[in-house]
Amino acid sequence: MIDIHCHILHGLDDGAKSLAESVRMAEMAIEDGITHTVGTPHANSTYPFDPELIRQRRGELQGIVGDRLKIATGCDFNLSFDNIQTIQKDPSRFTINQKQYLLVEFADFAIPPNIDDTLHQLHCAGLSLIVTHPERNRLIRSKQDMLRRWLHQGCFVQVTAQALTGGWAKAPKATSRKCSIRR
Repeated sequence: MIDIHCHILHGLDDGAKSLAESVRMAEMAIEDGITHTVGTPHANSTYPFDPELIRQRRGELQGIVGDRLKIATGCDFNLSFDNIQTIQKDPSRFTINQKQYLLVEFADFAIPPNIDDTLHQLHCAGLSLIVTHPERNRLIRSKQDMLRRWLHQGCFVQVTAQALTGGWAKAPKATSRKCSIRR
């Protein structure tokens, strides 16, 4: 099993606070049958994105868990002006394993007004976009046609596991089941 969205790398955002916590998270993932994970710290105004530090933290953790869990890097990409300018110059900077897949995170209560154009520009830059946890965003839940439009444009969707297992509120859970199917 592969986990493409995990805040397992310590001291980078609101995820793991210490290396010991990162190791505990890795051990839990291994026990759950996860063989590969992507360390995806936030890339926003609160948590600056530092690829070198991310690779260093990944290397530390990989050295401890060995080949029991393969750890890649990426981020939870915020659609800020600065991030969009940076990714247009260097598309692989924020992507999973520095390839084409990019996790795109929206605020829980907002969607940028020019989002369709922004997503189109990112697609044109050669990126495959994965909208992260849309079930958390009230606008997406109330305007599912917007999410369907993004799916038809080629976006993928990553849903928080708890939204499918009942650990999340009932409304997002029901919505997530409808929206988790691609096309």
